[in-house]
Amino acid sequence: MPKARCLRSMRDIDEVNEITEQAEAFVFDAFGVLNVGETLIEGAD
Repeated sequence: MPKARCLRSMRDIDEVNEITEQAEAFVFDAFGVLNVGETLIEGAD
């Protein structure tokens, strides 16, 4: 596996587009955020 490069600080952004030049890929994990089991959380859509 390639070695992960981690930033030593954090910053707030309004849109992912602000940091696209700094990353090779983004992984979005919505399991348990948008659903509980097979049921969509109310208002998540």
